[in-house]
Amino acid sequence: IPTEVRREVYDRDWGRCTFVDPEGERCQERYAVELHHEWAFSKGGPHSAEALRLLCPAHHGRRTELEFGAWFP
Repeated sequence: IPTEVRREVYDRDWGRCTFVDPEGERCQERYAVELHHEWAFSKGGPHSAEALRLLCPAHHGRRTELEFGAWFP
């Protein structure tokens, strides 16, 4: 992922996990946030700011598990 795209996503998402729970509360985690492809790169998703968002490790792992299954490393 190009550095300028990483910066754009980090700035847009305020350096914070973008997960929102059913009550509408956004995750407050800022430590070790990771870039997540909304359209999996392995399935042809692009490296663009529109296709990426920040997630904390817990929410990133959960999204990956939902998309690829629990077997995914």
